[in-house]
Amino acid sequence: MSDDPEQKRAVLVIYKSANGRDGWCPVFPADVPEWLKAPEIVGRLVAGEQCCDVAQGPAGSDWYRAERIDADGATVQ
Repeated sequence: MSDDPEQKRAVLVIYKSANGRDGWCPVFPADVPEWLKAPEIVGRLVAGEQCCDVAQGPAGSDWYRAERIDADGATVQ
């Protein structure tokens, strides 16, 4: 972490949806699944991808996406 006061910080907000199209709701940090915390998955979310756990089989899992929010509350692209 940098001590540079000019460096902007952002928070990653994780959202989930049952179908990956609508009904997106924010997820509390304690409720984020462990598989989603893997660095390669977080990187994909930060890059704008949506993810689901294919290991859940035919029933599938919820879909997840993320938005970066800066210190001023604005979405970071």
